[in-house]
Amino acid sequence: MNRRTKGRLPAKAVADPLALQFADLAATQQQHLLPWMLKTIRDAAIAHPLTAGEVLDPPAAGEYFGRVREHIEAQISAMTQSYPPVQWLWYLRRLPDLFDGRLATTGPSDRALMELMAATSTRPCTHLPTTDGQTAFPLTDGIVRRVLRLSAMTIALSDVHSSLRRTGKGISFRAAAGALPKDIPDPAVRQPSTSTTAASLRERTH
Repeated sequence: MNRRTKGRLPAKAVADPLALQFADLAATQQQHLLPWMLKTIRDAAIAHPLTAGEVLDPPAAGEYFGRVREHIEAQISAMTQSYPPVQWLWYLRRLPDLFDGRLATTGPSDRALMELMAATSTRPCTHLPTTDGQTAFPLTDGIVRRVLRLSAMTIALSDVHSSLRRTGKGISFRAAAGALPKDIPDPAVRQPSTSTTAASLRERTH
């Protein structure tokens, strides 16, 4: 597996030897990203059940996805307590692009949302570890796995944000078994050129 398929650094990421080490470790964990994201969505759907086939008009869908957003945010916030915000930020700034554009895992908006959610950690930073005079937090398989899980959960949250925006455009949704409601296409509303839904992400991995 060459460097490109192992994971490449986005243009604005920190490029240092530890970032390359992060990319190599992340390459061994990337197969878990989609399952983690789908589990986040499935757990949210189970926590907020609907009757399959039920149609939600835009206001009802907006209320529903608002509750789902709060649910996922709470799950992410609980996980962020593992590290202080500065440590999360240090890792996220070294997060590689693992799928060479096939998945919208590390787009600018998703990265910004990851950092925003990481900032919900209330764990204090008692000291900044350094190596050769530079801040350098530890890197292990377990740590990288946790950072990637945060990334996957945030991508799921980003998808919910997208659905919320569509309710604001007058789109209705239909409930689906074991999943979040799917939008009902409206010819009068311009469809997005790209999608980060779980279904489209699954398709792009095949």
